[in-house]
Amino acid sequence: VYGSTAAWPGYPKRLEISGTRGSAVFLDDRLTVFDFAEARPEDQRIVSDGTAAAHGASNPAAALTHDLHAACFRDFVRSVESQTPFRIDGAAARRSVATILAIYESARSGRRIDVA
Repeated sequence: VYGSTAAWPGYPKRLEISGTRGSAVFLDDRLTVFDFAEARPEDQRIVSDGTAAAHGASNPAAALTHDLHAACFRDFVRSVESQTPFRIDGAAARRSVATILAIYESARSGRRIDVA
């Protein structure tokens, strides 16, 4: 799992889902691969139906800004100055870390890991 809003040069978003009976790949929100051990007549239609326009950090031509990062820093300063809770607290950040650690553990052990 890899995600970034700051990676250069802004490659297309890519999501791959693979299993023992098939695989699907989304590239910039468009299903580009839909291959299964037992193919069905509608598989090609599923791949060719619908597309979504690229946008955001994955599109190198997008007008990327630092607005959301700056807003996060401003909120942190506001929370320190006003002695009120930061909107993105440690517990919220910890959930992201727990998810990544569970992925590592699952890959190492070959077991399903539940993230609470």
